[in-house]
Amino acid sequence: MEKTNSNQQGMSLIVQNTARSIKGLIFLFGIYLTVYGHIIPASGFSGGIVFACVFMLLTLAFGKDMVLGILGKTTAYLLNCFSALLFLLVASLGILFGSAFLDNFIEKIFPSSNYRIFSAGLIPIYNIVISLFIGAGLFMVFIIFAVRRVIEIDGRRLLISTEFFDVTQREKS
Repeated sequence: MEKTNSNQQGMSLIVQNTARSIKGLIFLFGIYLTVYGHIIPASGFSGGIVFACVFMLLTLAFGKDMVLGILGKTTAYLLNCFSALLFLLVASLGILFGSAFLDNFIEKIFPSSNYRIFSAGLIPIYNIVISLFIGAGLFMVFIIFAVRRVIEIDGRRLLISTEFFDVTQREKS
């Protein structure tokens, strides 16, 4: 006879332990993709996708309540907006230093040869900001879809949010 915990959210204990053990490696891979980005194309985007996938994995394994305690919709929204504004600010700093929009002003301030820390210019900074933007935005969309449910009441289908009340309690009453 199998014992189950009816209060447990998410998936089985095996899935939760596996997710708990690999989340750090997946997150580290996202950091690698983002930081190594000045050498491979579109790494800020792919690093952001990997960051969002870590939170999606945790949502699927442990349930939405645990992940919303770590990174909620509002926090993801604010992080998304902040990273977009940061991108515009860094891109506009080129104009401030007497160049053009999106110009590499770091090379003018700190001239360096190839394979030095500033040889990639602003590309690593842009990759980090884009990674935050994509990761927060994708997680925000995923969690919004995760907390919505369609229920049928009196023959009408309604879209509700499960954040504010438990669907099972409403259906019983």
